[in-house]
Amino acid sequence: MFKLSQSLTVFDQFTVQAVRTKGNQGWAEVQINEVASLALGGAKVNRLANRQRWSLRRLDKRGWELTLPQDTVYLPQDVAVRMLAHNLATLTEGNPDSSNTVEQKAQLARLLASLLESKSSSGTR
Repeated sequence: MFKLSQSLTVFDQFTVQAVRTKGNQGWAEVQINEVASLALGGAKVNRLANRQRWSLRRLDKRGWELTLPQDTVYLPQDVAVRMLAHNLATLTEGNPDSSNTVEQKAQLARLLASLLESKSSSGTR
């Protein structure tokens, strides 16, 4: 169903806990409130807080560049809901119901329902 080259983390909140810089380098400690993760082979709906340190590098006197982990893509929950709804709509419009597409639709619908339920139970952020 999901053809991903990297894992994908769906989050509802992203908080910077600390920032340290020295010279032209540094790090930011972030907390990501994960609501789901998608990887090769499937999706997992799980609510957990994940803390990470991401590297910072000075670009010039006015800005810094944050380096995200190479193995994960981070997606806000609202964006993930819109993308999944669009994918489900695309699958249901004009495609014959082969057993493969029926299973894909069911998986998308379950994940979409879980994300919407998670969003409503945590309140709108």
